[in-house]
Amino acid sequence: MNLMKFAKSILWTIFPPERPVERMIRTQYHRITATDWYVRRTLRQSAASYNKWLKYQAQQLNALNNPLNTPLFTFIILNNAAEQLKGTLHSIQAQLGENNEVLLVSPEPVPGLASARGLVEAVAQSRGEWVICCAAGDQFDEHSLQQFRMAIDQHPQTNVLYADSSTRASGKGQETPFFKPSGYSPELLLSVNYLTRAAIKKEAALQALHQVHAGFEFFNQERELLLLLSEGPSKPVHIAYTLVHQVECESSSIEANTLLRDHLLRLGYPTSITVEGSPESHVAWQFGSPSVSIIIPTRNSFSVLKTLLDSLFVLTDYPNFEVILVDNGSTQPEVLAYYEELQKSKPVRIVPYNAAFNYSHANNLGAANSQADYLLFLNNDMQVIHSNWLSELVMWASQPDIGVVGTKLLHANNSIQHAGVVLGLQNFVGHLYLNTPEHYHGLLGSVDWYRNVSAVTGACQMMRRSTFNELGGFDEAYTLVFSDVALCLAAISKGFRVLYNPHACLYHLEGGSRGYKSPRPDMLRGFDLLQEWVIHDDPYFSPNLTYTTIPACQLEYQDAETRLAVINERRKFLLK
Repeated sequence: MNLMKFAKSILWTIFPPERPVERMIRTQYHRITATDWYVRRTLRQSAASYNKWLKYQAQQLNALNNPLNTPLFTFIILNNAAEQLKGTLHSIQAQLGENNEVLLVSPEPVPGLASARGLVEAVAQSRGEWVICCAAGDQFDEHSLQQFRMAIDQHPQTNVLYADSSTRASGKGQETPFFKPSGYSPELLLSVNYLTRAAIKKEAALQALHQVHAGFEFFNQERELLLLLSEGPSKPVHIAYTLVHQVECESSSIEANTLLRDHLLRLGYPTSITVEGSPESHVAWQFGSPSVSIIIPTRNSFSVLKTLLDSLFVLTDYPNFEVILVDNGSTQPEVLAYYEELQKSKPVRIVPYNAAFNYSHANNLGAANSQADYLLFLNNDMQVIHSNWLSELVMWASQPDIGVVGTKLLHANNSIQHAGVVLGLQNFVGHLYLNTPEHYHGLLGSVDWYRNVSAVTGACQMMRRSTFNELGGFDEAYTLVFSDVALCLAAISKGFRVLYNPHACLYHLEGGSRGYKSPRPDMLRGFDLLQEWVIHDDPYFSPNLTYTTIPACQLEYQDAETRLAVINERRKFLLK
C-alpha cells in the first residue's frame, strides 16, 4: 500500500475528525505532500503509469466483441512526411473489421493510392460515411474503428467521435499522452483542438465545408470543421480509450487565431473580439467597465490583509471597483486604524459582521451591501501579481452562458494552488494539479489552458450579480467549506458553465486565515450533495485517471457502485 495512503488509513481509524491531534496530523500531511521531493516523486509516478495503462487498455479492448454495424470509414491522410506514411497505412490496414478507404492529401501522387488536393476536396471525394483526418506518421490502435462503430451504435445522432490520444514530437520517441474530458468543453477548444483525429460524419461535414477557409492549412481546416460541427445541437462524443498516437504537426497560429475568432463571432461574442498568442491562445474583447464589488471576509490579520490590498490598489488596471471588507469583529488596533485610513483614501467600505463566523453568511452579507453589477468573492490571504487580473475575470463573467469564473492561483513558491476543482478528487472534491509547477502539463493537459470545470475555489470567484441572485447566493448551511463548490454546481444545474481562466493569476497563501480546518457538518452536508454528482464521472475529468490531485492512469475502472462505497467509507469516518 502507498505509504501516504497507509498513514491516512491509520489516521481515519484511530483519531476522530477535527480533534486537535487529527488536525495536526492532517496539517503535516498537507505540508509533506507540498514538498519538492514528494511532488517530484508523484510526477514520476504519473508519467510512468501511462505505459502500464496501454497494456491494461489492450486487455480490455481484446475482450470486446466487434459491432454488427460496419459503416465505411475514409482516412484522409496529410502526406507531409512520406517516409512515415507506410507506418500509418499499416496501422489502418490492421483495423479490426476493415471496411475503410484511404485518400491522400499529398504534394506528389503515391502509386496505388487515391489523392486529393486538400481536405475540402478529399471529404467531397470520399466514399465513407465517416471521415478521419490524420497525418503521415500517426499510428491507430487496431481497435480504433471497432470503438468508433460501437460509439455510433450508442450515439446515432452525433456528428463527431473523439478519443484519447498521445502526441510524439518530431524526431523524438517520447509520447505525451492526453486524456480528454468526457463532457463537451467549449472553452478548452479555444486553447487546444482536443477533437483532432476525430471520426466525422460525412453528411454533416458536407453541410459545413462551405464555411471552412479554403486556403488554410490541413489541420487548421480540420479544426475549423470540428468547431463548426460542435456549434450545433449535436455535441461531440468521447471514447475513453487511447486510439491514436499522433505526430506533432505545426500549423499557422495566425490561421488558428483567425478561425477561433470566426467561431466566437458565430457564437455571438462582441465584434471587438481578438484572439492572439501561440501555442496558448488568449481571447479578449471590449466589455465596457461595469461596476465590481470585491467582497473580502476578514478578521484582524493586519499584515495579510495589507499585503492583499497594497498589491490590489497598486497593480489593478480595472477602473470601476470597490472593496467591501466584511469584518468579523477585528480587535487589533493596527487593523482598526488601517480601516480608517482605507476609508478615507480608497474605495473601501467596512461591513460589520458581529456573529460567529460563517463564510457563506459573510459573503452573502457583503453581496447584500453591494449595488455593483459584478461580485468577486476573494480571500484575504491573496496577493495580486498582474494588472489585468480583474479585467480578465469581469470580461469572461460578462458572457451570458458563463455562470462562475475562477483563476489560476499560485503558492508563494510559484507552484499551483488552484487550477480548477474536480468532483470526487480525494474521495470528495479537490484541486487539480495541486503543488505542480506553475506551467505544468500533465495527463489532462496544461494549467495554461482555458477549461471548463465543475467548480472553482471560493478563494477567488467572480460572477454577475444577477446570476448570484438567481442562484440564491451561498448556502449558509455550510459554515466554512464547500459552499463555493455548491454554488458552482447550482450554476451548472441552471445551465451555466463554470470557467477556469489561467490568464488571471494571483498568489494564494492558503490557510493563512484559517489553516486546514474543515467542519464535520460542512463535510457531511457536502457528501450528501456530492453523492449524485460523484458516482458519475466528473464530465471535465477522465474516467481513465486516478482521482488524485496529480492524476495517474488507473488500471482498474471504478464503476458508480464502487465510487459510492468509497464515498460512504469516508463519510463513516466523519460520523465517528
